[in-house]
Amino acid sequence: MSSVDAAITTKGAVMSRHVTIGLPFSRQPEAYFRQTVRSVFAQTHADWELVLLADGAPDSLVRAAAAIDDPRVRLVVHDRSAGLAARLNEIADLATGDVLFRMDGDDVMHPQRVERQLAHLAAHPEVDVLGGGARVIDEENQLLGILKEPAIPSEPRGYLRSHTFTHPTVAARTAWFREHRYDTALLRSEDKDLWLASNATSTFAKLSEPVLFYRIARLRREKQAQDAAYDRRIMAHYGPGLVGPARTRALLARSRAKQAAFATLLALGQAERVRRTKYLSLEEPHRAEGERALQAAMTASVPGWADEPPDHPASTDSRRRPREQGLRVLR
Repeated sequence: MSSVDAAITTKGAVMSRHVTIGLPFSRQPEAYFRQTVRSVFAQTHADWELVLLADGAPDSLVRAAAAIDDPRVRLVVHDRSAGLAARLNEIADLATGDVLFRMDGDDVMHPQRVERQLAHLAAHPEVDVLGGGARVIDEENQLLGILKEPAIPSEPRGYLRSHTFTHPTVAARTAWFREHRYDTALLRSEDKDLWLASNATSTFAKLSEPVLFYRIARLRREKQAQDAAYDRRIMAHYGPGLVGPARTRALLARSRAKQAAFATLLALGQAERVRRTKYLSLEEPHRAEGERALQAAMTASVPGWADEPPDHPASTDSRRRPREQGLRVLR
């Protein structure tokens, strides 16, 4: 019997094996969204609920989500976008599982993700938030390598220069997410802000083994500039109290210089060179294992969907009338 086959005792309470996977989606390509959902159905741990939360998503994605015919799937539709942070807080409020798994609509879960992270949380009840390793894939679902992962900082000031976790690898106790809310004023870097705000009273851990296939698609200057701007906003807020005004100014200047270098490289057609700096090579037999896991994750059957190839841009079931059961539409 594995460590997650029975009820889990954590911090004086009994935690069930039932977990929530929270998936907010907005304007991801439909092919990516379908691959993400299929990877949930590929999980070796089957006692889950999937909360699909549409944040101003197009009708094609909502129809695809509504066509899923499985009682473990709940769909909530918002016509207007409120941003990722607000929707992550909402998912925490909706969750019925004692552990909440983060997920984004363009990545792919490793088939053993839930099993691996739940087992660690069962064995380490002191851990509040658990991340994991990730493998990098590109736009065409090619396995590129091992995502470079920073170590969890050993002191509070370290969180200023680190995003700590690859955000969609995070699993945390649902009660923790409800107590520690994302700042809805932040359209980017909401995770970095959360780790800075909560690290003093929380226990973080990270698995080295892979739990996610993380998609790094074509790099765009506009997105990186927005990310950097919010990152500097967070540095300016927390920096003076952690490292002092002078060191904060140096960190802000370093961020601006890095952004300028990124823009220059993209202008010179060096986007692929920049992408390669984000991952390490993956050697055999780990590459073959990763490719098998990725294929299994992207081709799992989803009740209500036709079994089209995982990279097919659309399918006939996306034109069906949305299934009403489990569908909430919030205007």
